[in-house]
Formats: sequence, structure tokens, C-alpha cells
Amino acid sequence: MQQHTVNYPGSKAPAAADLGTPGLAHPTPAYLASLPTDPATLLTVIRKRLPAGKPGTDTQQVFLAVATLVTRADALLSPELRAGLCRALATLPGITRQPGAADLAGRTGVAISRTDGGVRVDLILDPASSRVIGVRQVIVDPAKDGATVPAGTVQWWSTTNQKVVGSAGATS
Repeated sequence: MQQHTVNYPGSKAPAAADLGTPGLAHPTPAYLASLPTDPATLLTVIRKRLPAGKPGTDTQQVFLAVATLVTRADALLSPELRAGLCRALATLPGITRQPGAADLAGRTGVAISRTDGGVRVDLILDPASSRVIGVRQVIVDPAKDGATVPAGTVQWWSTTNQKVVGSAGATS
């Protein structure tokens, strides 16, 4: 995974500790290799590693943790771990599957979605590889979210296309 560091004149590069402890929010190849691929065991591990006291339901926390992990480290996930994560999400209550979802680049995939508090988060996967191609957040019930925009409004949207390269700054 490529690490981007910006140094301004007169500043120092961050210390290694500033980059974060390897985990769900800061996945490293070694951390990802340590994760189980069995969906039930994977869910147990993820639940144990969620930050305490964060708002939201357990299910929403797990969904968002997995969505964050796969969007940050998709290119580093083994096919077995990616499949385990998808199967783990499928066991959560309230998860829906929407074929034909498109990302910002127009690529179609399957959205794995969860709605909480009037907002739906869609994790858009390539149907052939299960790699993440996009993520979006959509208002589905403005009354529940306190939104002043109509249902169906996309709050944010991103498209991804990750790959592992040999060195920092390389593109292929």
C-alpha cells in the first residue's frame, strides 16, 4: 500500500507512531494476513476491535468498519479475505444486495447496502472480482435523518481503482 506523506518546507516527516497502529482503520499487509477468512470468526474479530463508545448500532458499526477496511486496503486483500468479508456482511441484519449499481466512472456492480437513521451506505463491488469500485451515501428517509433534501439524494460518492505498485510515486 502506498503511503502518501506531504512535507512542507521546515517540517519533519511524521514519526512511525503518527501513522497509526495497524488495524481496521490502518491496515497493513501483515495485519491483513493475520485476519481469519471464516465469516463468523472474522465478525468476532471485527467486533472486538471496534472502538468503544462510538455511536450507532453494533451492526452499523461492523458494516462501516468493513466498508472502511475494504475501501482503504482493497488492493491488498487476498481473494479469500475479500470473500470472507463479503460473506460476513451478508450475515448482518438489514443488509441488502442491489445488482446494477453504477459507480461514478459508469462501471456497474453489485451494491451491498445498509440503511441506518434514514441514510443508506452502498458499497459497490465488481461482480467478477468482488473488488470495491465505489462507495456512496444516499438519503432514503429525510425525516429520520433531519435532512432538508429529498429522498434519493446522494450525500457523497467515491470511485476507487487501487493497485499495488513497486515504489512510492510509481503508477504501474
